[in-house]
Amino acid sequence: MVVAGYGGKTILRQLDLHVAPGEIYALLGANGAGKTTTLSLFLGFVAPASGQVRVQGIDPVTQPDAARRQLAYIP
Repeated sequence: MVVAGYGGKTILRQLDLHVAPGEIYALLGANGAGKTTTLSLFLGFVAPASGQVRVQGIDPVTQPDAARRQLAYIP
């Protein structure tokens, strides 16, 4: 489970997400729901406060370029 936030405010709490290779996944929700924070975790722009993030087994915090090569997204 991943927890992430900014400036002491928790944005994501208990995120548990698995997307299979080749699967298309959409993040939908109201403003402030955590969509951008979730993508920022995958891309290595934000480190989780707790838990871990993996993209095809790659840690985006320590290997952001390798993780980004595994993703395609349309903002």
